[in-house]
Amino acid sequence: MASMRRALLLLLALLVQQLHTALIILSSHAHHAHGDSVTAYHHLPMPFHCHPDQAKQLLKLKDSFSFSYSTTTTLSSWRDGTDCCLWEGVGCDDPSSGNVTILDLHNRGLVSYGLDPAVFSLTSLRRLDLSMNDFSGAAVDDGDLSMNQFSGDPFNEGIHWLAENIPATGFERFTLLTHLNLSYMGLRGPIPAGIGRLVNLLSLDLSSSFPTDGYDVSNSYFDNVYLLWVPSFDTLMANLSNLRELYLDGVDLSSSEEGWCTTLATYVPHLEILSMANCFLNGPICKSLSRLSSLTVLNLQNNYIIGGPFPRFLMDFLNLTMLQLSNTNLQGQFPSRPFQSKNLRVLDLSDNQNLTGHVPKFSNASSLESLMLDGTNLLPVDKVKPTSTTNFMSLKELRLSGNLVSVDFLSSFGILGSLFGNLIGLQTLELFHCDIMWDSTMPSSIGNLTNLRNMHIDECGFSGPIPATIGRLVNLRNMYVFFSGFSGPIQATIGNLTNLESLHIEDGFSGPIPATIGKLTNLRTMYIGQIPSSIFSLPVLRYLDLSNNQLSGCVQDSNMTTSQLERVYLSNNALSGFIPKSFFQLTKLVALDISSNNLVGSLDLTQLWRLHELTMLDLSNNQLHVIDADDDNPVDSSYLSGLQYIGLASCKITQFPSFLRQVKSISYLDLSCNKIGGNVPNWLWDNMWSVGPSSYYVNLSYNMFTSLQLINSGVLPFNRIVEVFDLSFNNFSGLVPMPSSSGNMLEYSNNMFSSLLPNWTLYLRHTNYFSISKNNINDHVPPSICDGHLDILDMSYNNFYGPIPSCLIENVSTILNLRGNNFNGTLPTNITNKCALKAIDLYGNRIEGKLPRGLSNCFDLEVLDIGSNILVDTFPSWLGWLPNLSVLLLRSNKLSGTIGDDNIVGDTKSAKEFFPSLQIIDLSSNNFSGFLTTQWLKRLKSMTTEYNSSGETIDFEKNILLEPLYRYSIELTYKGISRTFEIVLTTVTVIDFSNNRLEGTISEALGNLVSLRILNLSRNAFTGKIPTQLGSMTDLEALDLSCNQLFGEIPQELTDLTFLEILNLSNNHLVGRIPQSHQFSTFGSSSFGGNPGLCGPPLSELPCGASPYTPSAQRVPRSSPHCVDVVLFLFTGLGFGVGFAAAILVKWNRVGRWFCKSFVWLITIGR
Repeated sequence: MASMRRALLLLLALLVQQLHTALIILSSHAHHAHGDSVTAYHHLPMPFHCHPDQAKQLLKLKDSFSFSYSTTTTLSSWRDGTDCCLWEGVGCDDPSSGNVTILDLHNRGLVSYGLDPAVFSLTSLRRLDLSMNDFSGAAVDDGDLSMNQFSGDPFNEGIHWLAENIPATGFERFTLLTHLNLSYMGLRGPIPAGIGRLVNLLSLDLSSSFPTDGYDVSNSYFDNVYLLWVPSFDTLMANLSNLRELYLDGVDLSSSEEGWCTTLATYVPHLEILSMANCFLNGPICKSLSRLSSLTVLNLQNNYIIGGPFPRFLMDFLNLTMLQLSNTNLQGQFPSRPFQSKNLRVLDLSDNQNLTGHVPKFSNASSLESLMLDGTNLLPVDKVKPTSTTNFMSLKELRLSGNLVSVDFLSSFGILGSLFGNLIGLQTLELFHCDIMWDSTMPSSIGNLTNLRNMHIDECGFSGPIPATIGRLVNLRNMYVFFSGFSGPIQATIGNLTNLESLHIEDGFSGPIPATIGKLTNLRTMYIGQIPSSIFSLPVLRYLDLSNNQLSGCVQDSNMTTSQLERVYLSNNALSGFIPKSFFQLTKLVALDISSNNLVGSLDLTQLWRLHELTMLDLSNNQLHVIDADDDNPVDSSYLSGLQYIGLASCKITQFPSFLRQVKSISYLDLSCNKIGGNVPNWLWDNMWSVGPSSYYVNLSYNMFTSLQLINSGVLPFNRIVEVFDLSFNNFSGLVPMPSSSGNMLEYSNNMFSSLLPNWTLYLRHTNYFSISKNNINDHVPPSICDGHLDILDMSYNNFYGPIPSCLIENVSTILNLRGNNFNGTLPTNITNKCALKAIDLYGNRIEGKLPRGLSNCFDLEVLDIGSNILVDTFPSWLGWLPNLSVLLLRSNKLSGTIGDDNIVGDTKSAKEFFPSLQIIDLSSNNFSGFLTTQWLKRLKSMTTEYNSSGETIDFEKNILLEPLYRYSIELTYKGISRTFEIVLTTVTVIDFSNNRLEGTISEALGNLVSLRILNLSRNAFTGKIPTQLGSMTDLEALDLSCNQLFGEIPQELTDLTFLEILNLSNNHLVGRIPQSHQFSTFGSSSFGGNPGLCGPPLSELPCGASPYTPSAQRVPRSSPHCVDVVLFLFTGLGFGVGFAAAILVKWNRVGRWFCKSFVWLITIGR
């Protein structure tokens, strides 16, 4: 008997060991199995589980991509010999197989010539999303230009992007695929039949409307271009009976003729979202479409040949939230009965001129957010008694035209005393071609629309001035007033509209432009007239500076042969059209700066051959295609040889300009944001130091350069000060070149440099800005780096190792960024009040020990990120006295204890000043325990302010050329996808305390943090009910309370969170019916799963009232990505002792998956 007991104990021990290993693997891959985003944590030790063949195919796919200056990633984590399950955009299933099931590379700015066949080898994929990249293979004869850079005639300029590039076969291999998104990729050709065989598809998006924005399409050639077409709509749909979402916007469906309705009703009757805008559909919307009664979204806009009457059956779709039928040639009387859906949010019937009758009625008008009826012949209804069916209290967008804007129409809104008086939630107001029937002056009550962001009034027959109350619209972003009869002066109160970005006024205003317009510091475009061409011919004018005025329109050609102009500055406006050829007649011109406008066309630089006096030329940042002279061009080779200042950024240049060989005294050279590859020629450096200006500016960033010629020593022999030397975002490798003279700003980031000079710090003694971020440098940082006076030091994402020099925190004055390296040891403790840093980023190293208390001496600190290290400490409440600390990121360390400071009590001055500026705090994946006290939460005053979207960002140090030198941003897993945000402290407010051991009830005081947009308390041990006060956080967009021990019903107050896009309440002990109002009806079952006591849609397992539920019947574990009840299984199957041991393993091997993936640092260089 004893031997049997020993054998049993031995067996159990072995089983525990196996469970230990399995649970570590399970927790290490937790982030791959939940949601649509795939986030890799590169600093956690994980075993390899990727299938080698699939990794090989992924690398082949990567090889087919090109990375340009518009690319948001270089897929640097995709490296041979590493676990592909941890690569950016890749997700795998359970560890036993290592199969790749998710590939999500949407909106990465990738460029490719079609879809590489390697992707079809990933047959285990369930989700594939390559949308919003450029796979068009666009090119021109004289170089490689992406399609979004092209303007002009596709045939005359040699564009050959119209060839088919979507593979005809291969898609049929994705037999497990449930989600396929290939939208807006520039794919062309017939949709492959293999897509129609993917029987497990739930969501299909092949939208491909041609992106005409930004193109010169005056001949309307592109208006009828369809990149994808469907040979047989029946064949495509026949096997997709599981489909729930179908997006085919911009796909040519003309082959379906009038049978498209029947096809959808027959083969995909369970559709919930149907979007087929711009599809060239034939025939009316037939009765058979009424079988799609589960539709929540129907978008058929811009299918003008649909025609026919409005389909009455749509009025009975109870789940309808969005109906878009604009420009579909609807005809006849609109039905008089109301829409039955109580959740209808968007109704767009605009641009249907033959649609008559009266404005729609609604069973619940209070849910309506967008109402677009402009361009119809609908009339107002008779006066009605105000009811809930006519209360448009949620309306945010209103577009009207014609007779609808009348006194009768105002009465049809019921409770509204006037159009402008009570629609206080309105954000967009557009009035077109209105027949004004009230007093023709605009009502002063327009000033009540304080939430208005966009106002467009066009041909509306007003008279008199715009009322002074317009100055109350402080949230207005865009204001357009065209030919609407206004007169008199522009009101001085317009200066109150400090958030205004676009101001276009073309009407009968008179008098001076008010001086208060100078307060509109966010204004990007302004139109109050054009530059008259006659100004360039004024007989004695020599200096013309109209820069930085937001002037718009074209500059017309005129006779300038008699002009005496020597300097013309038109930069930073909104000028459009072609460069006037008469500019090339200004033979006395010394300086021409037309940068940063919207000028288009091609410019051969030989056209400037008459401008012998020209020393400054800046054509940057337009939509120009600048062409360099051919070697055999008959024009004198010495043209432009006197130039000293040359700005050719974003000019679509594909080879190094040969005319620069003749320029002997370059002081300023900007070739950034082009597509120049190969070597930087050695004669460039000869020309820059042969005469020797007082200082140099050289910007070669965002190109495809690979090397610098004749720089064997690694030292560039400049003989004057280098103000800016920027080689970032290229393909340089090898040794980092350093200028021999002083360099104020040295920027080498995003290349493939692998080494530094042995004495590299000697070249930084007079440097203010030094960045070598995102290279492959393997070195240590010597203490001699502190011999200089750096303002900004960015060495992130390399392989630096060793301790951080103790002098750095005091010697770098503004930003220190060492994230993503292998620094180890402890942080310096000798930090005094000499610390002037505003941002410290040490994320993702191997730093251990405690947080140095001396950081409290960094009085100007705004951002502190020491996440993903090995710190062992408690919550740093002593940082709470820093007045400007806005971002505190300490995720994935070994911090423990309680969150807060129990030593601060009462209403003392200290308590009121606790973290006074904090906007983002991430303490996830640590070992914090205890309670979140009401008292501590009430001290977070900066999170209790009302939402303000003014767009303030954290900027540092303006350089001598007036632009922000360094701006930082944060990457969040936000709304289901990874996005990079500039830190906009008034609009991004976040708390993430997930993956800790916090307990007790969730404090009601959280409801006071009304500016929060993201709240994550998941994977803790919170108990009690969800506080109803969370319903007060009306700006909240993401809420995760999953994997706790919460019980009770879901508060109805949470339905007031109308901006909520992410909700996860799964794996708790919640009971009762799931609320259905507002946003709650849009959430799927995954938001509520693991709560056996919940009932009602979207859960289908248990009808409400079917069976009582006892919360104490089971525990909710917090280990696996879906919080599967592993702990309960272990307790049941193995007995209490083994279950307890395994539960500890589950608890301590979790991986946070929800908040900050990384902290990205951005550089903005300009003039």
